[in-house]
Amino acid sequence: PVTGVKSFRVNNTRVRVLSSDEIARVLTEAPADLALMARVTLEGLLRLSEVLNLTTADIKEDHLVLLHTKNNKVRHVPMGPALRSVLVTRAHRSGHVFGENRYGGRPAKQAAVTQAFRRLMRRLGIENASHHTLRHTGASFMLAEGISVRVVQEIGGWTSLRMLERYTHPTDAEKLRAVEIASRLTRVGTKTGTPTTPRTAGEGRVVRRW
Repeated sequence: PVTGVKSFRVNNTRVRVLSSDEIARVLTEAPADLALMARVTLEGLLRLSEVLNLTTADIKEDHLVLLHTKNNKVRHVPMGPALRSVLVTRAHRSGHVFGENRYGGRPAKQAAVTQAFRRLMRRLGIENASHHTLRHTGASFMLAEGISVRVVQEIGGWTSLRMLERYTHPTDAEKLRAVEIASRLTRVGTKTGTPTTPRTAGEGRVVRRW
């Protein structure tokens, strides 16, 4: 009777968020196609399958039109003119943005590209990272910069805010900024909030009488 029951899985894997320096290394040191895939993911929060399935028909003036890979719903992902220009220039004559001649104008298989990203991250010395890490990173940075949670949810295509919570993680810089904001409150009425002046002779001494 329990043959069809799925095992309960606990996801206790710590998902990384790349730092600004690590993002720069990926974008500047990766092969051109992988760097462009990384850029599309960071800016548009696309899944790898969505990146590979991009065609010129999906590229509009200021957004991408994507068919949600899980619920078959269409979503519009905003896109800047600079990224649009690069995607159009890269597009294969078959219409697939990441199409390759060796595959008859179609993109490489997702499993192969996934492995290529893992090898790239290891080569760059970025541990425990993959293409999926870029999606987490892009969403986390958007929220850290004050972008509305609902906006990030719409861009990334998450069906609920609870799903979005699984993909966003506080960065060390964001946590440090939070502590600094709180410290402004604690400076009031404390020694750290009052300027220090040099003492004159005898000032501040406590005289004990026995």
